[in-house]
Amino acid sequence: MLIALALIFIAVPALEIYLFIRVGALIGAVPCIALVFLAAGLGAAIIRLRAPQAIGRAQDSLRQGIAPVNDVLDGLALVAAGGLLILPGFFTDILGLLLLIPWVRRTLGYALLYRALKPAARSPGSGAGSVVDGAFEVVETPRPADPPRLPPSP
Repeated sequence: MLIALALIFIAVPALEIYLFIRVGALIGAVPCIALVFLAAGLGAAIIRLRAPQAIGRAQDSLRQGIAPVNDVLDGLALVAAGGLLILPGFFTDILGLLLLIPWVRRTLGYALLYRALKPAARSPGSGAGSVVDGAFEVVETPRPADPPRLPPSP
């Protein structure tokens, strides 16, 4: 887990800087910066327009009594795509653009859902998920006496 965090917080920004230098050398500094701002605007527009539509579809599915799994996964992927496009950098922009492709969103969403719902691997003998055979005994406990009743009033 620590390695994954180090990769995210060190390697991704280093890759973004490298791509800024390479793209800037290829197309120039001003077009490079313009592409970054264009991608950020696209990301903001996606979050502002498409994510509420996905939420509305999920609410419609709930009203019809259908589990809105597809709509929720779609909405989360669109918000993630918009967020990745807002972040400055070409690597995150590519990831955000990939999430705009419907079959990529669907495939990634179901893969993450499968991973989240898959039972954790258990080592033998750990006791987790094992069946324990045993016996039990029912012990009768005395019931407390009913409180005394008052006689009816005349």
